[in-house]
Amino acid sequence: MIQITPYYSHPRKEDILNLYLSIVADVVPFYPEDVLNGHPRKTKGPKAAFRRRTDLYNKKLNDYKIKSVLNDTAEKRKNDALLAEAIIASYSATLHDKLYTGYKDGHVDPDHLQELLTVRMDGGELKEDFEFDDKSKSGSQVSKDMLEYVFRYEAFSKHEKLYELIGMLGVEVCPYCNRQFITTYAPSKNGSGKSMTTSKARPQLDHFKVKTEHPHLALSINNLIPCCGVCNHMKGDRGATTLYPYSEGMGDTYKFKTTIPGHNLLIAQVLTGAPIAPEHFDIALDYAGNSVDKDFRKRVEASKNIFALEGLYQSHKGYVSDMYFHRYIITEKMIDSIMDQFGELFESRDAVRQALMLADTSPDTLGKRPLAKLTKDIKEEIEEYYARIQLS
Repeated sequence: MIQITPYYSHPRKEDILNLYLSIVADVVPFYPEDVLNGHPRKTKGPKAAFRRRTDLYNKKLNDYKIKSVLNDTAEKRKNDALLAEAIIASYSATLHDKLYTGYKDGHVDPDHLQELLTVRMDGGELKEDFEFDDKSKSGSQVSKDMLEYVFRYEAFSKHEKLYELIGMLGVEVCPYCNRQFITTYAPSKNGSGKSMTTSKARPQLDHFKVKTEHPHLALSINNLIPCCGVCNHMKGDRGATTLYPYSEGMGDTYKFKTTIPGHNLLIAQVLTGAPIAPEHFDIALDYAGNSVDKDFRKRVEASKNIFALEGLYQSHKGYVSDMYFHRYIITEKMIDSIMDQFGELFESRDAVRQALMLADTSPDTLGKRPLAKLTKDIKEEIEEYYARIQLS
């Protein structure tokens, strides 16, 4: 619903990319130098050089016709890489060719691997040469092996540096619902190297292209959407039919508005400040008439349905009622008085009104405050009613 800044447009894009690739290098079976592709390493690397070898792991090597691991450290790394190659080849010959053509001993083309890890999805659509998923393999053993042994999201999600990475992105409010803070918090350490608390907090990461159908995108940074737990649960493993927050939001194409049987109640609210109880009106999220393509509107409608936006926003009717009441009591005389005393602090009379109503609706704040879009849209609705009153 709200567009957020992708890493490649972020002021700290190089720092984000360097740390991201370092985390990926710690958890995948590819050679670290292939993942980092010349970028500086920003992590200390895994605590153990390689994952513990178990009977299951050795059986998996045999399943893909890779000889059992040797004691030599270099051979252990090589067998990790060869197993990954064998699994990728079984998943998609096209992906295998893209990554491995011209390379041997499990090494991959570092440019093509980085391209996969940072692939863009404007409008939520992948470029054709990255659509490697085979629907017949969704949920199959090879897809599971892709997630367990190659693009290891579970290990990625537990990496201690992930908090720092998500914090760099600076997404403070869930982009799907714009209702909840999703602040990232990891305690800083004191002088002795110990933190005062072990509690941490971070957003959940939604796979826009679900990882069961697109396991090759399980770690791709532009496929990971920081969001609240409610929205992540609602979306679940449904296909990516919603708006893609890294490239689009509802903007002014769809707007929140109040719907009241008979406008007399609303006019009374504007003119007299008479309270409107929540049961007197509903909050709707409707097409505002701005011309856009049909596919975009379908994605908006899918977002409304999947995230139950209209239903959930009914819980904010008290907030909307307060907005109408505050607009009534913040009179022009009150604004005159504030401008006389503190005019140098405000750019305009509207800025005074926004400050008094705690309703900052500037475009660059929509992704930083819960209910920012609701606030913006209802504020515009209120001003439209006041304009009608003044003309009548």
